[in-house]
Amino acid sequence: MKIKNILFLMAVIFAFVSCNDDTDPVLPQYKASVLTHPANDTLYVLEQVNASKVLLTLDWTAYKQTDLLVGAVSYVVQMDLAGNDFSQARTFTPVPGVTVDAESSDYTTSLKVEDVNKVLMNGFRVPADTIANVEFRVITRVGNVVVPSSASNVFKARVIPYKALDTPVVYIVGDGLVGWDNSAGAIGRDLQVFFGNTNLEVSLGQYTYTGFFKGGAGVKVVITAGDWNTAYGSGAGGSLVVNSQDNILTPATSGYYTFSVDLKALTYSFKPYAEGATATAYDKIGVIGSATAGDWNSDTPMTQITPHVWVVKGIKLTAAEIKFRANEGWAVSWGGNSTNLPFGISDSGDNIGIARESTYFISFNDLTKHYVIIDEDRLP
Repeated sequence: MKIKNILFLMAVIFAFVSCNDDTDPVLPQYKASVLTHPANDTLYVLEQVNASKVLLTLDWTAYKQTDLLVGAVSYVVQMDLAGNDFSQARTFTPVPGVTVDAESSDYTTSLKVEDVNKVLMNGFRVPADTIANVEFRVITRVGNVVVPSSASNVFKARVIPYKALDTPVVYIVGDGLVGWDNSAGAIGRDLQVFFGNTNLEVSLGQYTYTGFFKGGAGVKVVITAGDWNTAYGSGAGGSLVVNSQDNILTPATSGYYTFSVDLKALTYSFKPYAEGATATAYDKIGVIGSATAGDWNSDTPMTQITPHVWVVKGIKLTAAEIKFRANEGWAVSWGGNSTNLPFGISDSGDNIGIARESTYFISFNDLTKHYVIIDEDRLP
């Protein structure tokens, strides 16, 4: 047993021995932290478009604990529904304590919209679009032990959660675009990923893909890689039919088209995209940014699978920012609204925010500026 653990046990035993039979034992007390920000009773309306953004920042003052004999000190933010007295508290990422001689130190941490929403919806089963009265506090953790007597004052808030949209990935396969391999290994090649204007439209089954289609050939809409039984083919009057033996025929003349499908209405359409014929053809397009291994100094190259559609698989990104750029320079680059992941359009010069560190699949269409940035955990 470590010397610090022995000293702690001796202190506890001494506390018991020092008490008479009529007195409860007195254990070391911890000086509670003091929450100083934000203000009480603030109303927060959570929205999925802001999922990766900071919802609120908590500031507190923590005090030097002279009685802490064992383990590293950290501070944990807890949240619970009002009235539970933190008996069902959920905790967020701990904040490490600093080792200083000062009697007190100031700390701060931020909670993201998505993280708070998940706790409310999945942890506490709060109905979407209703007000939940919640409480936050900071509590000291010594080693792996949370010390109840160290609880700070309570910050009260009212929060309205959202129901996260279901944004499944859907694919196009066929010789009208690339080829007929519908296996998981063909994702990003023969299995081209559909784009979506917004996450909301995707959740409603509305997908789009603009590119070069070979005339008089065929495609199908694949729901699950490797599974033809759930794929959609062609039906009467431009309808989608699951497990149809008939391919969806591309227009008779090869060229650029926007292929749109509606999986709720079970319809599809091809519309000419005249701008494709005169669009700039880039030699290279890459991903760059603080989320990448090359930071803002060098690109992670993408591969052009079909004209103007670029893909990179297995790219490791941290919780930071990215952009797309052409020809390894800043003359042409694309950012976008970082709240539109995984589906979105590069509609501004802003950096695209990556919410968490993981390995991603990315597809980018330089004609329409659509992108898909999706955690590979969501792919087969």
